[in-house]
Amino acid sequence: MYFFLVLAFLSTTMVKAQLTSEFFEIEIKEVEQRDRIWTDAGSGANANVAFWKVSPRPGFYTLGHFTTSFYDIDRNKGNLPPVTITLKPKSGYESLLKEPSGYERIWDDGGSGANADVSIWRMKCPTGYVSIGDLVTNRGEPNRDACRCIKEQTTNTKGEVVKLVTRASYLNFAKEGESKPSGLSSLKIPVG
Repeated sequence: MYFFLVLAFLSTTMVKAQLTSEFFEIEIKEVEQRDRIWTDAGSGANANVAFWKVSPRPGFYTLGHFTTSFYDIDRNKGNLPPVTITLKPKSGYESLLKEPSGYERIWDDGGSGANADVSIWRMKCPTGYVSIGDLVTNRGEPNRDACRCIKEQTTNTKGEVVKLVTRASYLNFAKEGESKPSGLSSLKIPVG
């Protein structure tokens, strides 16, 4: 699993924040109601799930789609739109984002009873690039135009090697007052 800068589900006040990068122009954007791809309506599931796409401006790219536990954006009910970033490489850094070479379907809702069909796709990336998000469609493979794989590392203007994406080796489940997080190997998750 890879982690980058994830801004989904943050307060919409983040939309006014400024992020800067040597490598990218960064746009913080709220997902809109029209960006909803699918809901599990009709499936009989105990919880609501909706998938949302990101519609970047020309020249900007998303790194994946989002999910929420509600079907409709409604600020009065606390159903705030996911907040995301889109990236546009600055001049000279265009090689930091690459179009995926293909997709692998990793899940579909076959047999769920939902009112519509959906599939989740993982990007296949060139060597040295990674996918940090998945894409959702209700009709075949995703379009390759709006989403990109990101280079794992690059060299900055000082000549230093910089990791753009860090492979996560643990989740920080440290208890209050402890400085050392527990590794995933020691994490006990109840099953059933």
